[in-house]
Amino acid sequence: MSDDIELQVDSNVGTISLNRPARKNAVTLAMWQTLPTLVDEVESRPDVRVVVVRGAGQDAFAAGSDINELPKVYESPETSADYDRTMLDAQKRLAHCAKPVIAMIHGPCVGGGVGVATACDLRFADNDATFCVPPARLGVVYGVSATRRLIDLIGVASARDMLFSARTLTAAEAWHLGLVDRVEAKERLRDAVFEYADMVSANSSHSIRETKLILRRILDDNADDDELYWQTVRESVAGPDFAEGFSAFKARRKPDFSKG
Repeated sequence: MSDDIELQVDSNVGTISLNRPARKNAVTLAMWQTLPTLVDEVESRPDVRVVVVRGAGQDAFAAGSDINELPKVYESPETSADYDRTMLDAQKRLAHCAKPVIAMIHGPCVGGGVGVATACDLRFADNDATFCVPPARLGVVYGVSATRRLIDLIGVASARDMLFSARTLTAAEAWHLGLVDRVEAKERLRDAVFEYADMVSANSSHSIRETKLILRRILDDNADDDELYWQTVRESVAGPDFAEGFSAFKARRKPDFSKG
């Protein structure tokens, strides 16, 4: 269990906070390991009817995985696959939460942060929010389940754009593509999220739970991370593009993949 991710309950809303504001809420392995436990808790509590996921502070939703852990994560193809499995399993557990989940997004939402956001049912962002999925800069591969959720929201062409270019989207562009459902002024975001949560919590929890199951059955076709993906993970981390991408990432320089 990690103290860097926490659950607070206020009235009928359970708020899961990524709680590392000094690190722009970069997600650690321990946080990924803890997230499914918190989802289990909100599911078991009858007083929680809606879940909100947010980044602590006002500077970021989540700036991706914690860079301080990456040398250990990418120590070998096996450690990389183990980390990715833990991360993707945490996101899938959130995606399968029986209760409605709303992401409240301010500031950067990067990599694993996008994975968390797309695992939520709805995404509300402030007008300063930005979105980026950067595996192509590192020479690694985004997960099947995470990619499928991205495609479900923005379509194949826009998912290709985000994944191939690793470019940063503004909140306005994310809304235009369907990555976020509502964009609010920064000072208005929290109120908008909790007003909507109150509206949802007043409706039938049985109806919403069963509707989520029906939607999941429709969306889950070929959406899992199969053995072909895990083989790709192992090969990616053992390859030259990853060596260059990770070296450039640590040195804060632009990677040179021209020899690949």
